[in-house]
Amino acid sequence: MEAAETYRRRAEAFEALIAGTPADRWSSPSPCDGWSARDVVAHVVDFSAHVLGEKAGVPGPAFSDFDDPLAAFRAARDAVLVVLDDPATPPKVAGHVHWSLSFDLPQHGWDLAMATGQDATMDPDEVELLRGSLTGDPRNWDWQRANGWYGAPVPVPEGAPLQDRVLGFLGRDPTRKGP
Repeated sequence: MEAAETYRRRAEAFEALIAGTPADRWSSPSPCDGWSARDVVAHVVDFSAHVLGEKAGVPGPAFSDFDDPLAAFRAARDAVLVVLDDPATPPKVAGHVHWSLSFDLPQHGWDLAMATGQDATMDPDEVELLRGSLTGDPRNWDWQRANGWYGAPVPVPEGAPLQDRVLGFLGRDPTRKGP
């Protein structure tokens, strides 16, 4: 149930950013090359459906089924929580869903905040979690970059705040100014 609570907390933060996005900002470019603010939410929703279908055998909603990014995200969030809240979900499945989907939300929250001119300050605990994941096997990050999931690291000064250093490693330019 810890995975469900962590996902729920991260999803609430991401949902608040979606709800706070002015209607005229959905087409604003995000820090992810070639993606708009709408594309960031579409990725989160569609990737959630992919993981739910592949790992949990549960169909998830597609972003294209909705006119409203907030409604699309809420439907995806609810589908993820059904799996994570179910005590019958095998721990391996719950772990994969958690680490695939929950892990994505803080970094894509930053992307969405930057694209829409909202506060892009990440929760320090989330930054620390991301930092901890960066110390893993470098081949894992090479593989993720080779698959296009992350860009090449962006150089960040050694003394920069931890959030900036983490974002730089993840291929995001923390000095990028919002639209």
